[in-house]
Amino acid sequence: RIHRDQVTVSLDSSGIPLNKRGYRQAAAAAPINECLAAGMLLIAGYEGKRNFVDGMCGSGTICIEAALIANKIAPGLLREDFAFMHWKDFDEELYKVIHNATVNRIKESTHQIMGYDESMSAVKLARKAAQAAGVEEAINFRITDFFDEDPPEAPGILVMNPPYGERIKMTNIELMYSEMGDKFKKAYPGYQAWLLSGNEEAMKSVGLRTFDTHHLINGKIPCRYSGYRIYSGKKD
Repeated sequence: RIHRDQVTVSLDSSGIPLNKRGYRQAAAAAPINECLAAGMLLIAGYEGKRNFVDGMCGSGTICIEAALIANKIAPGLLREDFAFMHWKDFDEELYKVIHNATVNRIKESTHQIMGYDESMSAVKLARKAAQAAGVEEAINFRITDFFDEDPPEAPGILVMNPPYGERIKMTNIELMYSEMGDKFKKAYPGYQAWLLSGNEEAMKSVGLRTFDTHHLINGKIPCRYSGYRIYSGKKD
């Protein structure tokens, strides 16, 4: 790249973009980017030491990234080819040492990871992707309505990417967000709940006070990512 009197020479060390983990062959409507899902989990403080729920899991990306984190599986471990492997100074022996150390770090988590979705086809895709990622045993995907299910015992973390009314059209989306807030209060005391949404007006209908908010981009959609601490009864 040449800009005025500055020349920058860059090498592509990845080849296929790093967000393409290699486990997702197909996706449900409005899929979330794998790296964005992982980033959301890290912002939420998820380390695999608490139970986890995605109440509207779609093709399962957030749950799969949660399972990778919980089981200490490096996200690039499935990949057999990186662009740097074709450089003249590639040290294959060093790569094997690093790769084996990463494999040896894997540790099976004892905490539950739940993914709910009403769509049978979405859950089928989620299960296939989880199998491809090697974490199918770590995730319990259910074909069910989020509002009909109660979560595993607290403490836990809920992370959801509900419809915004953009790529998935909905009528009365504010009512759905209000019902989500009611569900949080009723069924999720002892949890931290995190919502990613590109519909700021609908987010106001959740009716709970946030303790943290971040501004993220999902595809080309500016979104708010807000965290709520769910208490039993009043906060006091």
